[in-house]
Amino acid sequence: MSLKFWQFQNQELQSPFAPRYRYIGADAVIEDIDFGAIAQLLLDAEDQMLKELKPTHDGGTGLGLNSITSRFMSYNPLTWTHSEDIMNLREKIYTLYLEFHKTLKIDRQPMFVQCWANIVRPGQEIKLHLHDISEYSYLSGNILLQGSPSEILYHNPQNALVRPEPHRIQQEPGQITLFQSCIPHQVPEYTGEDIRVSLSFDFLIREYVLARVKPRNQRCIKPWDMMAEISLEEFDDGESLEIPWIR
Repeated sequence: MSLKFWQFQNQELQSPFAPRYRYIGADAVIEDIDFGAIAQLLLDAEDQMLKELKPTHDGGTGLGLNSITSRFMSYNPLTWTHSEDIMNLREKIYTLYLEFHKTLKIDRQPMFVQCWANIVRPGQEIKLHLHDISEYSYLSGNILLQGSPSEILYHNPQNALVRPEPHRIQQEPGQITLFQSCIPHQVPEYTGEDIRVSLSFDFLIREYVLARVKPRNQRCIKPWDMMAEISLEEFDDGESLEIPWIR
């Protein structure tokens, strides 16, 4: 299991006003995990989550409010410690997270993770969207858990609308991608006969959590490693936060 890097980068500049950019992503295949079992956990929980969790928005995916995607601020599958498969998966994600930083020679900092599931049935799609373009924007990721082979497209943020140049990845269960949160991406209409289930996640720096996440939603934002120390006093909702470490 190791990352294969890809990027969108400007050509040699011929004008002082031409855009200079470099956007980076990387993908890998994770093995030795029962992804079908994780997918089934999510499918079994779907009806209850739709009934009991309040939707916010679907993040521009087009999956609508009647989806567990739209409840992304209310749960975090990477904290489901009753599943050995999920515990193994988050360890492998963490290994790739470390490799991403080491390869690019980027120092790590206190980090949190937010994770949610996307359930796509035949005929549905995940529309072009992105996760964050703020000054706090960091890294995101997704992994396919179940479904027929299908494409996911990552677009150069500089020309996603005018002259798209997508980086195409053929996904099968276990295929994972880490990418800058500002990179637009989409899944075309799903033509498989089964249900497509994936996990998406964002790595969030500490400053983002404190500045942007409302106190009532901070329970689904979990520290990603032992660097992510945070004082509970900095949250102003007056309630205790029970946050398990992801080691």
